[in-house]
Amino acid sequence: ALEEGMDGVFICVPTGLHVPFAKLALDSGACVLIEKPVGLSAAEAEVLIEYPDAEKRIQIGYMNRYNAQLQKIKQLIDSGALGNILYANASVYTYGTLLFAKTPFREHEEWALIRDYTHEIDFLLYLLGPAEEVAAMSATLGNLDHLPRPNIVEITSRFCSGAIGSIHMDYARYPDKRTMEIIGDIGSVEFSINEGLIRYYHKDKKGFREEREPFIRDDMFSDQIETLIGMIKKEAVPMVSLNDGIEALRFCEAAITSCVEKRFVAL
Repeated sequence: ALEEGMDGVFICVPTGLHVPFAKLALDSGACVLIEKPVGLSAAEAEVLIEYPDAEKRIQIGYMNRYNAQLQKIKQLIDSGALGNILYANASVYTYGTLLFAKTPFREHEEWALIRDYTHEIDFLLYLLGPAEEVAAMSATLGNLDHLPRPNIVEITSRFCSGAIGSIHMDYARYPDKRTMEIIGDIGSVEFSINEGLIRYYHKDKKGFREEREPFIRDDMFSDQIETLIGMIKKEAVPMVSLNDGIEALRFCEAAITSCVEKRFVAL
C-alpha cells in the first residue's frame, strides 16, 4: 500500500512495531499518527527525529489532549488564574481494562500498566512542563482473577518549575475511575475525566464553581484524525509531537528504573 502512495498512515499495531512501521511510512513521504507509547524505548524512538520535518509529520496518539475540559485546565494554568502551580495529581483506576480487553497481553508483559497508561504521564508533562526527577514504587497485590505484574504503581516527580506531581495507576479498582487535581496558590481545580466534571476553587471565594459537560470519548479520536488530515494538507501541526511522546516514554522508563532500583531517577 505504501508503494502506491499514501498521504497518511495510522500506526496501531503492537508497540514493538511502532518505530519500524513509522520508518516505512515516513520513507514513503506520509504523515503518521503513532499510537502510544511511541516505541519500546525512548532510545528506539529517537531515530525518528532524524526524518525531515519530523515535528510536522508525526503525531503521537495521546488523544486525551483533545478533551475539552483538559484544554480549559491548560488555559487556566497558562493564564495564571490558579497562580503558581504547587502540586498536581493524576490518577487512573482501571481493572475494567482487563475485564473487557480483547487480548491478554497486559497480563503477560511486565510493566504493562505503566506503559499502557502513559496518558497520565502526558497529562502532567502537558500541564506542568518538563520534569527533573522521578521516584516510584510498585506492587502486585490482591486476590484478583487478573493480576498483571505490577498491578499498582505510585509515582512522585519534581518538575523543573518546582511543582510536585504524583501519579497513581492501578489494575485493581472496579468500576474504573480517572481523576486529576491541580493546586495553585490562588486557586485549584478538580477534574473527573470520565464524568466530564470540573470543580473550580478560588482562595477569595467560598465553595466551588462546578461545570459538567457530556464526555463523548469518540470525539477525541475524531479530532485526532482531523489533525492528521490537517497535517497532510499542511494546515495543522500535531497536538502531540514526537518529542512529547519521547519525553513521556523517558518519564515512564525513569519510573520503572526507580521501582526496580528503589531510588530517585534524574531526567
